[in-house]
Amino acid sequence: MFAAAHLVGLALRRSLAAGATEATAWSLPHSGSYPILARHLFRSAREPGLSLGVQPIDPEVAGAAAALRSWYLSALDLPP
Repeated sequence: MFAAAHLVGLALRRSLAAGATEATAWSLPHSGSYPILARHLFRSAREPGLSLGVQPIDPEVAGAAAALRSWYLSALDLPP
């Protein structure tokens, strides 16, 4: 985790030096990236605006598929 946090810090510093004025990252609280982003002062959105519409093929996994804790998201590299 230290190496990942270090890389995030380097990327943020490089972005600032290149003129960036803000950075946005998505991470759910149960994701491993969440504490790394928090360490670099990313904050939780009050209204995440996240909604997953899932329709599993196998009804036995419907509960797990619909639970947000079953998913990991990454949007660290979205274009502006």
